Parts: sequence; structure tokens; C-alpha cells
Amino acid sequence: MTGFYLFISSDDSNSIHQNNKYHDFIVELGRQYDLNEASYLRSRNRWSVALVEIKLEDLAGFESPALPGEVLILCDLVSTSYIKNTERRVLRLLGLTGSGQLASTYQPYYITLDRTAFSNLKIQLVDKDLHPLTGSLVNQPWKLSCTLHFQKTQKVQSTRRTLKGMKCSAQKQMGHL
Repeated sequence: MTGFYLFISSDDSNSIHQNNKYHDFIVELGRQYDLNEASYLRSRNRWSVALVEIKLEDLAGFESPALPGEVLILCDLVSTSYIKNTERRVLRLLGLTGSGQLASTYQPYYITLDRTAFSNLKIQLVDKDLHPLTGSLVNQPWKLSCTLHFQKTQKVQSTRRTLKGMKCSAQKQMGHL
């Protein structure tokens, strides 16, 4: 397998995680994913994930809700990134449309996984200053749905190995080997 999708939403595991909100939720996936198993593993590959689609809907039937300026999507599966003088597990920074709406699809930006064995995942939305959403945004009857794409990516060769390969290639060209 070279890739797969997870379709998750903030209300997927409400029976287990009763405090789930659209902006801070845990999803139980129903099975253990172990990307280090032999069926997944290739010696020169590592796994990464991208947010490819997102939808925020008002469950009361009103128009799609608006959020403030920029929103960061945090995910506990990804490696840490440096942002605003701190390290966070940022899956994606979303610039919103002029009306504060989330676009539905995004050009994927793949982030390396920090955990390759998991049976759940946590998603959080925070504002551009890394603060949790507050005020009237918090207790809304909204649902956040995400599509995540997981894929294998090539590991970057170490500098030592690359230099050794370059040296051998140069020696072959010069007739030394």
C-alpha cells in the first residue's frame, strides 16, 4: 500500500469522548493502524499526511459558520513544527476566505508522521496566535469534517551516503575503480 484516506469528523466518537467539540476532538478509528508492519513498510520510505478537504457545517441548519482570519489545524500524529517561538504539531495553516469561510479543498502539503502506530487521533483548531478558539465560537452546534491523505514518501539520503556515492561515481569516471 502506498497511501490511504481517512474521513473523520468531530462527532465520530461522541459516544466515547463526550467533550468533543468541532474545534477540539478525538476520533477513535475502529482499528489499530501500524504503518511499520511489513505490509506497509518499505526500507527507504516514511509516512506523511496531508489535509486535503475540510468542511465546517452548522448542525442547526444555518449557513456555514465564519471563523477568525487564520486558523491552524493541529494533529497529534504529525511531527512538530516551529511556529510563533514554540513547537506545535501543525497539520495545516488555513487562510480563510473573505467571509471567514473554510474552503472545501486544499492543495495538499504533506507533513511527516511522528507516530506510525495509532488507533485514534486528536484534532484542534487554534487561532493565528496559537490560542484555542474562545467566546461565541466555542459552544456552537457545529461539525468539522476532514479528509486526510496518508502516503509514503522517500527518505532523504544522508549526506555521508550521498557524498560516498558521489565519490565512487567520480572515481569510476576517472578510471580509478
